[in-house]
Amino acid sequence: MKQQHSPIDGSQADVVLAGVEKRYGNTIALRSMDLSIERGELFALLGPSGCGKSTTLRLIAGFEQPSAGRVFVRGNDVTRIPSSKRNFGIVFQGFALFPHMTVAQNVGFGLRMRKLQKSEMKQRVMSALELVGLDHLADRYPRQLSGGQQQRAALARAIVIEPDVLVLDEPMSALDKILRDRMQVEIRRIQQRLKMTTILVTHDQEEALGMADRVGVLNGGRIEQVGTPRSIYETPRTTFVATFLGASNLLTGKVEGYDGAQAAISVAGRVISIPRGGLERGATVPLSLRPEKIRLCAHSPFMGKVKEMTYKGSTTYVEVDVNGVSFAISGDSAQIRGQHCEVGNLVGLEWDARDVVVLEDVAS
Repeated sequence: MKQQHSPIDGSQADVVLAGVEKRYGNTIALRSMDLSIERGELFALLGPSGCGKSTTLRLIAGFEQPSAGRVFVRGNDVTRIPSSKRNFGIVFQGFALFPHMTVAQNVGFGLRMRKLQKSEMKQRVMSALELVGLDHLADRYPRQLSGGQQQRAALARAIVIEPDVLVLDEPMSALDKILRDRMQVEIRRIQQRLKMTTILVTHDQEEALGMADRVGVLNGGRIEQVGTPRSIYETPRTTFVATFLGASNLLTGKVEGYDGAQAAISVAGRVISIPRGGLERGATVPLSLRPEKIRLCAHSPFMGKVKEMTYKGSTTYVEVDVNGVSFAISGDSAQIRGQHCEVGNLVGLEWDARDVVVLEDVAS
């Protein structure tokens, strides 16, 4: 059979999904997915349970085959090639270390399957252990390691085979927050040093935003948005993306008209201007405004009464009612205190026009 090549010509894509669908009986797990993951980047598949991210990973890794569409790795069609024939390194949620093997033996397992010479295998195992900071624990068994050390051992086992693609399947979900935060930094450091194409599957928004070069947000078996962490957070396309990635004020506005390139939109009985074209006069549009983008002030067209305040150390959360519309604000506790913000007080709200985002919900 003639080898098929990726439909994306001239790109540096390592992994391409072209029109991929996955059905289980009458249930559609993935809906016509097109996705390109570039060589050397850390790409995060982010979404809640049941959104399709694990199914996407299994199709990429070759554990399952798509019902329709094609999967390409480095330009080659691998749709029907099983996982054992793909040069992938995988770190699972539970680490999956062999309890009867030492750390070095666990790390070298994939190399033994590839029948490398003992001298080369030993050198590569120790290099991988040194990279993850476990070279001094090579002779220990998994039961003698902490959770973070087991995770490092699993990572070393995945990278020692020099895979085309490294897949991380919720690798830090079993760790406590402090260790999880530390491991995120370590994995990112190692990935950048090796320049290894890496796919991270996670439901943790902070993990995806903090580690990835780009993020794909999944919902209901489809990708709602792909972009850099900053672009997805600051300019979400849909209500789902706006609310899944942190808190957001979801507002409803009515397009009153245009003043040059500025759209005049009425919100909570007031008119705001935002730099956005292509909106129909009289249309009702959904808007998103992040709580941390709102500033408290003494006087503003948006005056409202403080309904609630929640102190959380360095940050304070405030809820303000403006003509029956609730606005959530988060900010530095000292600055909010400096505005004499107390429950029942009248305060003003202000923000930059570019921080108001018009949402474009994807049809089901």
